[in-house]
Amino acid sequence: MTVDYAYKYILWQMNKNQVGSLSATEFGYLFNSEQIAYMNDLLGVWQRNNNSKQGNLTGLIENQTILNKLLPFTKESPIEFNNGVGTGVQDYVYILAITYLGHKMFYLTKDQLYNMQTDVIDPPSFSDNKYYFTDIYIDGSGKRFLSYPSINDSLAKLYYVDTPNPVLWNYTIVSGRQVYSSSGSSQPLWDELTAQEICNRCLKKLGVHFKDGDFVNYGNSVIQTAN
Repeated sequence: MTVDYAYKYILWQMNKNQVGSLSATEFGYLFNSEQIAYMNDLLGVWQRNNNSKQGNLTGLIENQTILNKLLPFTKESPIEFNNGVGTGVQDYVYILAITYLGHKMFYLTKDQLYNMQTDVIDPPSFSDNKYYFTDIYIDGSGKRFLSYPSINDSLAKLYYVDTPNPVLWNYTIVSGRQVYSSSGSSQPLWDELTAQEICNRCLKKLGVHFKDGDFVNYGNSVIQTAN
């Protein structure tokens, strides 16, 4: 779906329901806020399924669908470790995995650090390929990773979900009217069905803004809830 289609689809629904107007700038604010909210919803469902047992592989199937939706925002980046302190990208939304020499590094919450360091069954070990990490925030330096055992090279890889690119409807002025221009516009990276879902969420928010009950109900009727 192009940004032009998304904007005109929302304008068409607004005109049909006779509720106000929406400038290109306002559309950008609206769509970008809703695509971030939608991504957060997807990650919430993915994390819930990933941390619980689901009957008949329902959770696994739903997880694969979610990961496919997030694929345009899924990226890979090296992590530079220096005496166990790793530096990587700063703008990730969610960590999918960290690997070292092809082996998974297991995430530790802060209250698990002591137990891990005193573990006699699966302690951190280069020889046994047992790797662990936690994340911290250092003022003035940003996000950092701590590795166990202490890694001192750049062979670790971070797989993460990035922030969606801001969508922008750019235009030129022709005879006093705004005419869409693909040059300078920024397109949604979501698949067609997901982009449509985000548009419908935009319509619901507009219905709340304009206090239009019918508009809100329409948005609710076409939104695929994550419950």
